[in-house]
Amino acid sequence: ADPDKMSRIDLIRGKDEIDFDRNSSGNWQIEKPGPYRADLSSVDSLADALSGVRMSLTGEGSQNPDAGFAHGTPVATAKISAPVGGQTLQIRKNGPHYYAESSVTPGAYLIDSSIADSLNKQLDSYRNKTVFDFSYNEPDEVNLQITGGNGATQSWYLRRSGNDWWLDGKKMDPDSVENVISSLRDLTATKFATTGFTKPEIEATVTSSRGSQVEKVSIAKSGNQYLAQRANEPTLYVLDPGAITGLETAAKGIKPAAKSK
Repeated sequence: ADPDKMSRIDLIRGKDEIDFDRNSSGNWQIEKPGPYRADLSSVDSLADALSGVRMSLTGEGSQNPDAGFAHGTPVATAKISAPVGGQTLQIRKNGPHYYAESSVTPGAYLIDSSIADSLNKQLDSYRNKTVFDFSYNEPDEVNLQITGGNGATQSWYLRRSGNDWWLDGKKMDPDSVENVISSLRDLTATKFATTGFTKPEIEATVTSSRGSQVEKVSIAKSGNQYLAQRANEPTLYVLDPGAITGLETAAKGIKPAAKSK
């Protein structure tokens, strides 16, 4: 199965199962135990690893692979959906050796142990930790609201026209706006949480791709850390306090463009 044409991967390890599915945009998402946003490069690496499993017909452990597989300890089972049909790959470990049995090839075979690194990754390794999806696309609008400790809220509604950014009818200094965009773009979870989100102190809405992509994120303080949540999604992203300080500093640094002489 060509990894680029795989439409679904079900990775089963003991009682744990992770199901990856391509959405209508062709990007991977985690259906089970999610739904969660997927780290595309990590899932692509898994697809490449599964597609690249090769038989080792010589060397230590290759003499009786059927017995090696039969007496081995299950490592993982991967079920793949692709245009060529569904395929199943079972992998077991016997001593230092790994063996595989495929639904498209009779018998068991010794395989390279490097596949273990891809199959042993935990769920969080496959999850998307970046808070925003707009990546390096230039946003069209940024709507940012920050509530301080005194309860006062500051707002910035930035709109792009050509190469210029505008706020309240005034052209803004592009570097100061870019600092805010970079701070939002770089918001990345150190880990994930399931509880602790309270009243948000920061609301950020980023519109990109000519208005077709609108991402709204709320950020709340929780103890000594911050939690971010995307609109209509259950995931809570744990953020480093320094990233929030950087965002607040960048927002307060937004200034009008220098007047032309």
